[in-house]
Amino acid sequence: MSENYRYVERGLPHVGDLHPGWKIIHYRDIFKEIKRPIQLSDNKEYSLLIVKRNRGGLIEREKLLGKNIKTNNQHIVRENDFLISKRQIVHGACGVVPKKLDGSIVSNEYMIVNPSEYILIDFLKYYSHSIFFQQTCFHASIGVTIEKMIFKPEWWLKFEAQIPPLPEQKKIAQILSTWDLAIEKTDALIKEKENLKKGLMQKLLTGKVRFKEFIEKEGFKDTEIGKVPLDWDVDKIQNITAPIKGAMKVGPFGSQIKKDDMISEGIKVYGQENVIDNDFKIGDRFVSQEKYNQLKTCQLDSNDVVITMMGTGGECRVVPNDIKIGIMDSHLMRIKTNEEMISPHFLARLIQDYYLVKNQISNLSQGGIMAGLSLGTMKSVIIPIPKLEEQAIIENTLSIIDNEIDKVKKHVLKVIAQKKGLMQELLTGKTRVKIDET
Repeated sequence: MSENYRYVERGLPHVGDLHPGWKIIHYRDIFKEIKRPIQLSDNKEYSLLIVKRNRGGLIEREKLLGKNIKTNNQHIVRENDFLISKRQIVHGACGVVPKKLDGSIVSNEYMIVNPSEYILIDFLKYYSHSIFFQQTCFHASIGVTIEKMIFKPEWWLKFEAQIPPLPEQKKIAQILSTWDLAIEKTDALIKEKENLKKGLMQKLLTGKVRFKEFIEKEGFKDTEIGKVPLDWDVDKIQNITAPIKGAMKVGPFGSQIKKDDMISEGIKVYGQENVIDNDFKIGDRFVSQEKYNQLKTCQLDSNDVVITMMGTGGECRVVPNDIKIGIMDSHLMRIKTNEEMISPHFLARLIQDYYLVKNQISNLSQGGIMAGLSLGTMKSVIIPIPKLEEQAIIENTLSIIDNEIDKVKKHVLKVIAQKKGLMQELLTGKTRVKIDET
């Protein structure tokens, strides 16, 4: 896949015309670099921080005893310090230290600054999201490739910026924090719905909750995967595949599809990104009809169950009905189900979300699930199998909940996009706020 650096702002920073009441100030006057070196004690435990890309915030990476910290050059950070990762700032790795992380430590791979009297800390939290700020960080970095660029603080501090007066900064921060609160409440609602769905799903997939019209026998029986309803079957996945050659197949490897086989148009090649994002429209890899014909057992059709095999092994989706033809790459596994025994959507639900199946995959995979999933592993996984009609109603019930959650997620994404647009307007002065004069 091609490298994706959509969060990197490469353009030249331009201060623009001075807005009434605003000031043009050097970064060296806005930010004061702070150094708090610490002598590590061997038997004392320290909290080490990491700053996430795309202004994703600061998190505790791990806790270690001083004797186990390999880099001795460490510095203490305090609440409301502003951290810049010298190796990741071109990707937006910066942020304000929250109260809960006060007293943690970072290596000299980070620049620690305090805001001066010209900028409020609440405003700085949003200002660091501005395109202008990120452009200054990019042009204060040097390197042959994006991933190897190193931030030069002495270059960065020479930049000038246009900053609003403190009362306007305060108002801007208040407006944007209101949007953040709305987003946080919606995120909490999504989490609540997902937890409710998870609880119901596990009960439905184990038969602890059932629809009365499908119950033929009351009670449970013991099986290799625990108790299941008396009128359910259990079987290995290899026994419920379609009775055709290549019903379970791993995508073609380098010996069959090489880089030179890729063309600009033709038969689409699907990979992990399509499954993980549940989007079979993305991607720009294609092979010729001739190459497609050579790889008959690896052809991908609608209603095939496809599973990721590397890294995020076990992610699983059903190929949509509008996908009529395609090839899976070497990081995918395909299952063609025997639809007289099991629905592809129900099987995908079991593999994707059912904790007992996940545990089996993890236990059977050599080196654990993250090391890579094999065809042999998946063939050996045992699943519960209700009657087709009950599979359909279970899947339909869970799909309704999924659709409700998706609607809320789409709404919050829309709100985030609106907030981002407003934020850029406010931070550049294109939209001004009214300050109450008292």
